[in-house]
Amino acid sequence: MRRNWFGRFGVVGLFAMGLISSIGMQPCVLAFDDSTAPVVDKDTKTSFDATHTEVKPLVPKREGKSGELHTFKLTPEGNIVAGVTFDQNYVQVYSPDHELIREVPTDFPVTAISIEPSGTYLIGGGGQIARLSANGEVLKQSPAPHMVGQSAEEAKQKMIDAYKKQMEEAREIYKQQIDQIQEQIDRLVKKQEEKGDKFSKRDQSRLDSLKEQLTQYKTIVEQQFSAEIDEESLKYMLESQTRIPSLATSGDDVFVAVSTGRGYEIWRTNSDFENATMVIADLSGCCGQFDFYAANGQLFLAENTKFQVGIYDRDGKQLSGFGERAGSSEAGFGSCCNPMNVICTSAGEILTAESSIGKIKRFNQAGELVGVVGKARIGGGCKHVALGFDESRNRYYVQYEDKNSICVLMPHAEAEIAMAEVNKNRQAAALETAKLDGNWERVKGEEKPAANADAAEQPQGGVIIGNAGESFSMEEYMAARTDFQVLSFDSATKKLKCEFAAAKGQQAGIVAQLLGGGETGERTPVTYSLVPQTLTDGQIQMDLEDGSGLIEFEMIAKLDGDTLTVTFVDPYSPNGKPLTFKRAAVNTSASTGE
Repeated sequence: MRRNWFGRFGVVGLFAMGLISSIGMQPCVLAFDDSTAPVVDKDTKTSFDATHTEVKPLVPKREGKSGELHTFKLTPEGNIVAGVTFDQNYVQVYSPDHELIREVPTDFPVTAISIEPSGTYLIGGGGQIARLSANGEVLKQSPAPHMVGQSAEEAKQKMIDAYKKQMEEAREIYKQQIDQIQEQIDRLVKKQEEKGDKFSKRDQSRLDSLKEQLTQYKTIVEQQFSAEIDEESLKYMLESQTRIPSLATSGDDVFVAVSTGRGYEIWRTNSDFENATMVIADLSGCCGQFDFYAANGQLFLAENTKFQVGIYDRDGKQLSGFGERAGSSEAGFGSCCNPMNVICTSAGEILTAESSIGKIKRFNQAGELVGVVGKARIGGGCKHVALGFDESRNRYYVQYEDKNSICVLMPHAEAEIAMAEVNKNRQAAALETAKLDGNWERVKGEEKPAANADAAEQPQGGVIIGNAGESFSMEEYMAARTDFQVLSFDSATKKLKCEFAAAKGQQAGIVAQLLGGGETGERTPVTYSLVPQTLTDGQIQMDLEDGSGLIEFEMIAKLDGDTLTVTFVDPYSPNGKPLTFKRAAVNTSASTGE
């Protein structure tokens, strides 16, 4: 499956990639050994057939350009209210036909929205909450509950103190690693002095590697874990601390989820944003994601780290809950952490959306699965998947964060009509894919990333620390993931078999430590399901799914005679390096390997 990769590298890896300062963002903790994952009985029959199919998405735009979509909610009339940042922050309102009705500029990024029965909008973000009329007039604005009574300077100092503590912890971890590496170097130097001319090439190579690693670690400590914090980092931390991931209203109560730096809290105010009370503390959210919904005086929490929906009263007392990690049970939640988002219908059903998987499910108040709506193709990764249900039109909506768009799911018959032109293009993409059948061998001599890329020059602190303490640049890691030597297409079975090149040098370390390969750098071939999506100017865009139906990569392929150019893309490597293949002299079957 496409995994949230940083969960595989442990705490040290998180420090190295600069995520330690991402306030309020708990990592998904994934087992490195896939054998620990739940076993899914592939023969288990599906209890519920999907009722809806995805159609053309809504992409919020301004002056023809898309922006950063933070979240959305639906009004009872079926209008889509979205928080989007373009050149500045806006609330945009779209009709069910995706026509822009109005847009309202805001002085903070709108990361949370709730629609009140009166038709007003509650919005939150940047440490602020506000109420807008249906026409966009600001009726009231106030600091978020956890910011009330706290000056900007006090909030800033709290951030600085937290940062210094985290940096001290990070430096101590690296100091231990540096000391261990230095001990290994000292032993090898002593051995070199004793052996003289008999000091082996293998030991010399190891000594050189350790010295280089020591330099990298010291550079990381000096450049990334300084006791001082620059204004840009402080601004980012303050934005994280003041971020509002979700808010909701029920009766005269307004509930606001806030980031604490170590997790989340839910606060309750009255309709005037006064008399703030913290009702639930110490909530966790995977990868900085936390969502809840309020209805009839109850709170429904998407407790994604627990694979359950928790049901609480307005005072924060847990009443019940349901959910489990997916195994053979269709009612369970899959991927690294789910459900990610939750809402309730007027009929009292509880709807859940799962990140990575994109599946929407319906549960009754007892927590029993009563239906599967369908699956939005939202790509992999742990992310916000805001969920909406237009009851009058029987349509469902799910946010696709990577594409800054909103997926729309309609009943099958309606979707078939709406997607006629799209399906025609997909059929053309499938026919073009059939031309790729057979084996393709990587063109020799293609440039590969430098084995010893300077970690300090990688964007966003892009250094990954392996289980044995090795450091790798993000560029090297991403290149290793798709270092395929042979591609074998079989359109009849809709499969793509990928055979890896033998890893050497630094890349062998990446393979052994992070990608599950052996010490020699050898890896077992992987097989994906091909799902053609579009054909544009001869370029086929298709999704590559694993056996569980999760999208591992998007693949863009273009055929030119006997030359095939392929680019693999995922949320963490949006600018993938094109790979060139030539058709093999003798084709074999991708399904049998014969």
